[in-house]
Amino acid sequence: MEIKITDGQNKHLSRFIILGQHRSGSTLLTLALREHPNIRMWGEILLHQPDLDGPEFLRPGEPGDEYLHNQIFGCKYEHRIKAVGFKVFYGHAQTDVETLKAWDYLFKDSSIAIIQLVRNNLFAQYVSFELAMRNDKWHHPVNDSVKLSTPKPIRIESVDCETYFEQEISDQNWALQKFASHKFMRVEYETNICGDFSKTYNEILNFIGVVPHNAGLHLSKMATEPLSHYVSNYKELREYFRRSKYERFFED
Repeated sequence: MEIKITDGQNKHLSRFIILGQHRSGSTLLTLALREHPNIRMWGEILLHQPDLDGPEFLRPGEPGDEYLHNQIFGCKYEHRIKAVGFKVFYGHAQTDVETLKAWDYLFKDSSIAIIQLVRNNLFAQYVSFELAMRNDKWHHPVNDSVKLSTPKPIRIESVDCETYFEQEISDQNWALQKFASHKFMRVEYETNICGDFSKTYNEILNFIGVVPHNAGLHLSKMATEPLSHYVSNYKELREYFRRSKYERFFED
C-alpha cells in the first residue's frame, strides 16, 4: 500500500525519529523534547505499550505503515507544532509482517530525519542494561529525595557480552545503510549526552528545524563508579577480551 501525505499542514511539519538502544540517553532526550512548545514527541509507540497521553500503540498484526501515517505523521496537529517524532529501538515492530511495515514506511520516506543515539563503550551500556533489568530500576529523577544506593555487583558471562557487542554494532551499521538517503545525525552518549547536554539538545533542535530552547535535565546518571564496582568478574572479562577488537571497552 502506497501512503502519501495529502494534508497541506503536514507537508510543512518536520518529522523525525530517535533511533537507538536501551541505556543510550533516549529517555533523557525524549523528556527534554517533550518540553519544547513546538514539538510533539512520542515515546516507544512501536513497542506495543501505551504512551502517556499519546496515541494507541502499534498492535500485533496491525499494518505499521498505516499506523504511522494515521496516528503519527499524517494526522493534524495544533498550529504551534512544527516537528513530530517518536523514539524507536532496533528491535521494535518486529512481531510480524504487518508491524514490520512500519520500518518500510520509515525507510522509504527520506524526509524523515534520523537521530541515532550510540554509546561508545558497549560494555558500559550492557552493564547498565543488566543492572536495570535485574534491579527493575531504569531511571533516577534529579529531584528524587531518595539517595540512589549502589547495587550489588553482578556476574556477566563473556559469551553474553560478545553477543551483545556484535548485535549492537550490527544494528548501528544496519541503520546507516537503511537510512543512507535520510538526513542523519549521530549523537554519542559519552560526549554529547553526558558531556554537554544543553549544547547537544539545541543542536538537535536546529537539526529538526525548531527554535532553540532551554533543556530540562530530569534524570541523573545512575552508574557513577568504575565498571569494576558493578561487575563481580570484571577482571576475568577484561582478560578474556584482551587483544580483541573489544579490548577498548575495558579500560576502566
